Amino acid sequence: MLSGCFLSIRFGDETAPNSAVYKVTFSSQWNASSFPTNYPFNSELEPIFTVNHNASLSLFSLGSTATTGIRQFAETGNTNALRTEVRRYQNQNLAGNITELSPVGREVSFFLRVTQSQPSVTILASLFPSPDWFAAVSGQRLFQDEKWLDSATIQLAVFDAGTDSGETFTSPNAPEIPARGVSLLSTNRSDSDFRVGKHYANGNAVATVTFSLQ
Repeated sequence: MLSGCFLSIRFGDETAPNSAVYKVTFSSQWNASSFPTNYPFNSELEPIFTVNHNASLSLFSLGSTATTGIRQFAETGNTNALRTEVRRYQNQNLAGNITELSPVGREVSFFLRVTQSQPSVTILASLFPSPDWFAAVSGQRLFQDEKWLDSATIQLAVFDAGTDSGETFTSPNAPEIPARGVSLLSTNRSDSDFRVGKHYANGNAVATVTFSLQ
């Protein structure tokens, strides 16, 4: 499953090797000027959790119940259960390396090696404080049509994990029982600026991620 919006994409020209290294740049646009409605004090878009994986694997899917790992990450930013889930996939050769970052400032870069057998990348960022909201690009394939992408820039949408019924950033804990399926975040206009995961008026995203082939 691919969740995100392409801003640009370009393919490399050479015969593709089995693996490739990408510089990944995460740029946050999550701030009070861009998303002013009830923007929470001391808000953060972190930690950032990244893993490359088999193209058939999804850490979450629209309409499906969130795993324990996604629920904990969305509600608290804790990655323990999410790491455990990914390690099970690693033991099945379905997932590669995990990268976790808590950036200082609005932009952070790191390097990621991907392989033809695990060419997809999922990046998650916890939106804090919030009931159970997180930003993500899910299953971005870097190897397509027998070529490595030369570069790609993608917007991260904001998702509602469906595990807490809170409607505002600082709502008290209110577990959703039974949990709803994961959805793109839409709220009342008085609660936030989000409609189907982006800014309701201009379609801006909380963050972009750029992949650059090295």
